[in-house]
Amino acid sequence: RATSNPSSFHLGASASSYRQKARERGRVVFQEMICSEGPIRHFILHPSAWQRMVWDALSLLVVSYDVLSLPLLAFSFDKLPVALAMRHVTTVFWTVDIIATFLTGY
Repeated sequence: RATSNPSSFHLGASASSYRQKARERGRVVFQEMICSEGPIRHFILHPSAWQRMVWDALSLLVVSYDVLSLPLLAFSFDKLPVALAMRHVTTVFWTVDIIATFLTGY
């Protein structure tokens, strides 16, 4: 029995195999981008690389500063020049951390 309702349309096994092939094609394209000849390989860091370990140690220090300075905002700590400079440093650090996290992989 055919129905005109598109929500009841079932794609069946062919759509499932199509999705699987598309996923595999995407993996192959990504692997080619990061393989030894790809331009992105120079920017990808292994999670246990020494550069990533240093970055993670810096993250620990910045998180510690953020945790300790946050309650001091109730006492106008953010008006001090040092606090203003550190706010800019931590903002830049966390912004760069987002990019560094995207470039970390196996």
